[in-house]
Amino acid sequence: MKTFREFINIRSLLIIVMSIGLLACNNSGTNLKNFTKPAVDNSDQSAPDDNGSSDENGNVDNPEPTNRPLNRINFCSRLELASIRWPSSLSEVEIDSYALALNITGSYEGHSDWKNISNNFDDQGISLGIFQQNLGQGSLQPLLIEVAQDYEYIYRQFFNRNQTESIFDMLEDWDANSGLGLASVQSKLSRNTAGISEAITDESLTNFYSPLDIEDNENIKPREVTDRIFAKASNSKNQRSVNWAIKNLYERNGRTFKSEWKRSFQGLAGDPRYVSKQVRAGHTIHNKAMRFMEIYKAKELKSYLFFFDIVVQNGGIRESTRQKYLAEVNQTPSMSENDRMKVLIKHRVLRSRAQYRADVLSRKLTILNGKGRVHKRNRDLRSEFCTSQYDELIK
Repeated sequence: MKTFREFINIRSLLIIVMSIGLLACNNSGTNLKNFTKPAVDNSDQSAPDDNGSSDENGNVDNPEPTNRPLNRINFCSRLELASIRWPSSLSEVEIDSYALALNITGSYEGHSDWKNISNNFDDQGISLGIFQQNLGQGSLQPLLIEVAQDYEYIYRQFFNRNQTESIFDMLEDWDANSGLGLASVQSKLSRNTAGISEAITDESLTNFYSPLDIEDNENIKPREVTDRIFAKASNSKNQRSVNWAIKNLYERNGRTFKSEWKRSFQGLAGDPRYVSKQVRAGHTIHNKAMRFMEIYKAKELKSYLFFFDIVVQNGGIRESTRQKYLAEVNQTPSMSENDRMKVLIKHRVLRSRAQYRADVLSRKLTILNGKGRVHKRNRDLRSEFCTSQYDELIK
């Protein structure tokens, strides 16, 4: 079986020719613009429902929900989505919902969109991209390997020779110790970064690891968060990758990036070829959010956005949390969907470590309310993404 570096060398001549062609193609386009409507890879598109309008200044009115599922969602995107080919298995409203979720959750994960990058504050080494895949959970390594397989010279565009060699050494160590050859990296990608073909099981929704969560035996009292809810509101090979990041990427303590490393990783993350990998990795996140919609009998767009953010930030919802949720909502059968989701986050946040609870709450309540304050910034999601359909049904 060929090693990672041997695999790269064998394909070098072919890959460089392909890369030159791709670069020529990419450089022929115009500059990216903010707030572009996401492209849909479907030839037969239904006309959007007229469920709201905006004035000449872009201010969106908020009509009453139509009580019927949407066919399309009209909104503005801060992400460049025009070059993305969405899977044919998704309906138009699913594509629009997923694209809006990418925008909202992506804005929570950082201010650089596709190029979001975080340091070792959570002991994950480095987190990169709109979904913040990281070394500590083994979710970043498969993406880095796959992009090297497909476009070896992409690394030499953004990293110097020594950096490239260092990254390849880390990836070779990680892959060799995973028990997988490079031909099997795709299956690893599907398990760790949500590949498009991954089958969603209910166990995957409840059995997960989140560095933000507490241990099962920690006792937290629900009253500690109840008032705020309704106010306005890893394994040894992954650890070696984390150790590599701490040793090479930071000035000190895993907190201050060396500028050349940060610039190089962000350059890679923003390249359209890597962006495509990020979006592909998010398809299963979308599928998990849709499965949560079924489990919790939810139909509203903002509930989907809420579940999408839970999967990205928190991993999932344990069965013990669901049982506590059911015990409460079953006492009030007439409770609205939005209030049920607030009960759910009240119980889900109790699984988060104390230092992360405020952030988890602010993110989720801002989505459920459509506005709030996250990371010291006031957010109005309806206005920011110029949509009058935020409170509509998608199922």
